[in-house]
Amino acid sequence: MGVKPIFVYITGPYEATNPTAKAHNIQNLSLVCRRVLVTGHIPICPVLSAMDWKKDPRLAKEDLWWVEQYFKPLMKKCSAFCYVRSPAGYQPERIDLEKAAWKEVGNGKFILSDFILDYLLNINKDAILGTR
Repeated sequence: MGVKPIFVYITGPYEATNPTAKAHNIQNLSLVCRRVLVTGHIPICPVLSAMDWKKDPRLAKEDLWWVEQYFKPLMKKCSAFCYVRSPAGYQPERIDLEKAAWKEVGNGKFILSDFILDYLLNINKDAILGTR
């Protein structure tokens, strides 16, 4: 029996105080997306595209607008919310808005990125064994 792929919403810090830290944040988000892909599931990480789009003067700059108009509709397709932990003492407002939107959508679990492989591999194992 094959495993039906699920959509996994992924978020985490993108912004940073310097270019090296920003590159590190982007790399972390990309790595989590690849982890989801190798398990046969589908990552949805709108922050990787939206942050560049926010530079367009024709589009909104406010995080709330992006969460409500772009991120939240994508969340509705997802079965899990995976987030990369923010550095100590730093929590972007956007991530808080995304977490609140996920609670409102109510589609599934919150999963710290450190545990996404275990979570998805257990879904796969349960489906293969017929226990899910």
